Amino acid sequence: MAKKPTITSITSGYASTNTLNDNFEALRDAFDNTLSLDGSTPNSMTSDLNLNNNDILNASRILVGGVDYIATALSYKNDAETAKTAAETAQAAAELVYDNFDDRYLGSKASDPTLDNDGNALLDGALYYDTINTVMKFYDTSTSTWYRTTPTTSDQANIDIVAGNTTNINTVAGISSDVTTVAGISSDVTTVAADGTDIGTVATSISNVNTTATNISNINTVAGISSDVTAVAGVSVATTTVAGVASNVTTVADNIADVTTVASNIGSITTKVSKSGDTMTGNLLFDDTSKVLLGTRSNLQIYHSATAIAASNIKLYFTNGSSSGTMEITDTDHTISVSDTVRVDSPEILNSTPVTVAGVVLSSLQQDLTVSATTATTFTVPITYASVSGSDGFLEQAGTY
Repeated sequence: MAKKPTITSITSGYASTNTLNDNFEALRDAFDNTLSLDGSTPNSMTSDLNLNNNDILNASRILVGGVDYIATALSYKNDAETAKTAAETAQAAAELVYDNFDDRYLGSKASDPTLDNDGNALLDGALYYDTINTVMKFYDTSTSTWYRTTPTTSDQANIDIVAGNTTNINTVAGISSDVTTVAGISSDVTTVAADGTDIGTVATSISNVNTTATNISNINTVAGISSDVTAVAGVSVATTTVAGVASNVTTVADNIADVTTVASNIGSITTKVSKSGDTMTGNLLFDDTSKVLLGTRSNLQIYHSATAIAASNIKLYFTNGSSSGTMEITDTDHTISVSDTVRVDSPEILNSTPVTVAGVVLSSLQQDLTVSATTATTFTVPITYASVSGSDGFLEQAGTY
């Protein structure tokens, strides 16, 4: 029924009851099709209520099936506001987490970064993906260095080698204490490594090494006199010679007290002239009664006269052992004259510098002058040698006296 009743106008016959009744019934039916303000019945909807985008104002409750939807809506509203606050808190937390994550993981880059994505200092352990080497890297603040999280190709090759030697590695792990001991003597190990060839040689002679081990006490004794061993090594040839005269060594050992006495006077012995020949490092002084005897028959003697002579007239004496065979050389004013009265069978006068013999000048080459006699005789051979100042010459006389 329409909300507005259809009312018939009475234009005439004001006493027409039918028309009035029809109007009143129309009004009644129209009121029955409306909602009452005081709740009078009927007051319930028999169809949808279209508010046409208008509000319901000041409703304390909206009951639908016994449920107060205003109260429910208010509860939902409060829950929504609480959720909103929680969401905002969660958002801030999420943003903080993301910022922290963004500071830790810097993303993909073509080179090692020096600052994080916010322009701040890098954090210890920060990560980024190296697009050039296609590896993940992490940052170490203690060294200010980016390190790879995966090995390089060469490192991986080394790892593969190690992986292929796990048996040996496990064996080494089982003797870790020995490895630690070796590490403490690494310099010695390096020395031994440099002697690998010698060690190989020793390995092929292990029986000799074992023999050495059984004589270790003797070896220790030798080690205590290593300086003596070194001295002996320096005279190995002489040692071999000594080995060939072991019996003589034994004899020396039996007379060790005498050897010790000689050793205590070795300083005096080493200053003596050797009979087999020696080099003088100082003057050899003979007194006036001592002579130098040359030859098994003492044919030539050199000695100093006890008679004092002038410094400008020095005489040297040579003798054949008898007073009648004296050769006197006199130096007067740098002129040397030689006079000799001897018995000669075939004397030879030799020279290596120019000498005038009986008016004959010999060359600087060695020459022989022979004076012969058919029978033993006594004669005088005068020889003069004109010396040159600042030069030296010598005169030899050879023959049988």
